[in-house]
Amino acid sequence: MSYRAAFSGLYPRIISYLLLAALLSLSLGCGSGSHSSSPSLTSIQISPSTAAVRLGGSQQYTAMGTFKDGSSQDVTSTVSWSSSQPSAVFINNQNGRNGFATGIGTGTSTITASQANVQASATLTVSNPTPRFAYVSPAQHGPEIGIYTEGADGLLTPVTGSPIQLTGLNDMTIDPGGKFLFTAERAPSFVPQVSLKTYAVDHTSGTFSPPALSSLCCNNGFYDLLLSPSEQILHVVGNQAISTISVDPAAKLALVGSTPVLVSSAPADVTHIVAEPGGKFLYAGISSSPNLAIFAIDSSNGMLTEQGTVPISGQAADHLVLDPTGQFLYLTHPDAFLLAYLVNGTTGTLTSIATIPTRGSPAVEAVHPTGKWLYVGICCNGHPSVSGFSIDPATGNLSEVTNVATANGGEPTILVVEPTGRFLYVEENLGTDIFTIDPKSGALTLVIRQDLFTPSYFTF
Repeated sequence: MSYRAAFSGLYPRIISYLLLAALLSLSLGCGSGSHSSSPSLTSIQISPSTAAVRLGGSQQYTAMGTFKDGSSQDVTSTVSWSSSQPSAVFINNQNGRNGFATGIGTGTSTITASQANVQASATLTVSNPTPRFAYVSPAQHGPEIGIYTEGADGLLTPVTGSPIQLTGLNDMTIDPGGKFLFTAERAPSFVPQVSLKTYAVDHTSGTFSPPALSSLCCNNGFYDLLLSPSEQILHVVGNQAISTISVDPAAKLALVGSTPVLVSSAPADVTHIVAEPGGKFLYAGISSSPNLAIFAIDSSNGMLTEQGTVPISGQAADHLVLDPTGQFLYLTHPDAFLLAYLVNGTTGTLTSIATIPTRGSPAVEAVHPTGKWLYVGICCNGHPSVSGFSIDPATGNLSEVTNVATANGGEPTILVVEPTGRFLYVEENLGTDIFTIDPKSGALTLVIRQDLFTPSYFTF
């Protein structure tokens, strides 16, 4: 055999040995490096360590992790969250809602964040206080606000000094603590001008008195006041735009900015707005070219950035509600059905869950503070009524569990579930029906009727 032939047979084997050695060296090196690049978690700290919310209220928890190398980082989205009392507190592990807890029943729950064998705990107490006061307007004959206490049977009794005269109420809302009343009031002029105002509420009597603590003038269409979960931002609809108003600790109002509502680059009218309880996204029903608009809420100043729209077939949706956990959005549609959507906790986008037929045209709706039931006022079919639907906590789908006729046959125009979830108030044009809510089934039973003078606005 020639030298050339011998070498040609040896050369490939040498190359193979060299490649094998190189690969072995690389694999050993990678294995060695992997142990040092991922330090192990040694402890978790949850914030806040102790918190309290009302029934239907929410609390965002965060988890900071400390690692073996001494470093620390936010591990809220990577730990597993759990509640020791799931009947009292629901805590979310969905992306975008990690550590977001909702009070769905009274009691105290231990909130745990864990990863492998490392864990930490906090406590959350859910209370069910008796509602302080109900605010209803018009109270009797004009631009007034009636203030009421709620009896054991749900009957509303006017407090001393009620009703209180205002120049022209356009909408109102109150903070959950009952400290401040926010109003939109029309000035008595040929060209309607609406100002936003805040009043200090007396915690003992529930009353308030002019002058306003703060007033922000003027707009010819302020309505649908929506106070943020942080109570630091007020979103208000008006003039085919949604205004962002800052609210300081003394309830002073200041305009931050206004976000035009557009569909295909054209100004659009808004029917109703809601915000998910985490305060990250706002949803607006649009009447022109029926759509549902999605807005991201800037955490620093409350300003809105449109994230897209969801087309609605047929007529525009009348009313929107979100369940207390922020996972499900429900729309009433005049064509005798409800639209249900799953809310993405990270992007705010909506995925259709179901179209749920109703007994007639659904006009108004209200969700129970536990998130178990959705109540819908049915009109325009000759048999006005209220339907109650159970909410599947896993899918968001709805199943009708109760249907009751309005007592005097009037069309439902307002539905309000009071904060403890014991009573449903239904304004039916001819009076106010007060129903008890069965805490196990969600069924409704008429207990009393009273005349609140056909209110347009009703809040606790």
